[in-house]
Amino acid sequence: MPSPTNPASAPVAAAGGSIAVAEDELVAALGGGPSDAAETRERILHLAKDILLRRSFHSFSYQDLADGIGIRKASIHYHFPSKEDLGVALIERIGAAMKRFAVELSETHRPPEERLTAFFRVMRGLLDEGNKICVFGVLGAEFNALPPRMQVAYAELLEAQQKWLARVLERGRERGVFAFAGTPDEEALIVSSTVQGALQIARASRHPERFDAVVAALEARLRAQPAAG
Repeated sequence: MPSPTNPASAPVAAAGGSIAVAEDELVAALGGGPSDAAETRERILHLAKDILLRRSFHSFSYQDLADGIGIRKASIHYHFPSKEDLGVALIERIGAAMKRFAVELSETHRPPEERLTAFFRVMRGLLDEGNKICVFGVLGAEFNALPPRMQVAYAELLEAQQKWLARVLERGRERGVFAFAGTPDEEALIVSSTVQGALQIARASRHPERFDAVVAALEARLRAQPAAG
C-alpha cells in the first residue's frame, strides 16, 4: 500500500502483481521501455515511438526507421502503407494498454483512491525514461500538424482518459474520500493538466521530485476533510 504522504513514489509492486504488470505495460506504451517482441511490426512501432518521444512525429522518415532496424523501406510500407497508418497504430496501442490498466483496477475492485494513486504512479514512471517526453505531451504539442486520422485517434484517446479519471473522482466523492467543488469532468481536467505540466517541468529541470511535490499537493487538495464535531 503506498505511503499516504507520497503514494506516487511508492513501489509498484505494492499494488499487486497483476496491477503491477498493467502499470508497467501502460508506462511502456506511454513513454518507452524496450520491447521484447522481435517481430518486424513490433520493432517498427518501438523505434517509431522512441524517436517520436525524443523529438516529434514529423522528425523522422521511413528511411530513418529502415536504417535503424536494418530492413528495407518497403518492409515498413508493407506493415504501415502510410506514416499516418503508423501514427494511428501507435495511438491505438496506447489506448489498448490504457484499457487493460483500467480493467485490471476494476476487476480487482480497487477503491477510488488506489486507482488515482496508480494513475499518478504510471505518470511518475515516465520520468524514468530520461529525456523522453510523454506521448500525450508530444502529440498534443504538434496536434495541429498531425494527419487527420491521427488527430481523431488522439482526441478519442484523450477523451477516454478524461472519462476514466472523472469516474474515479466521482466514485471517490460518493464514498467520501475525495472532496472538490466542481463537476467530476472539471476536476479530471484539472488533475490531468496539472500532472502533464508537472511532468514537463520535472523533466526539463531534471528534478523529478518536483513532480512528486505537485502530486502531493493534488492529493492534499482532493482529500476529504472529516466533518466537524
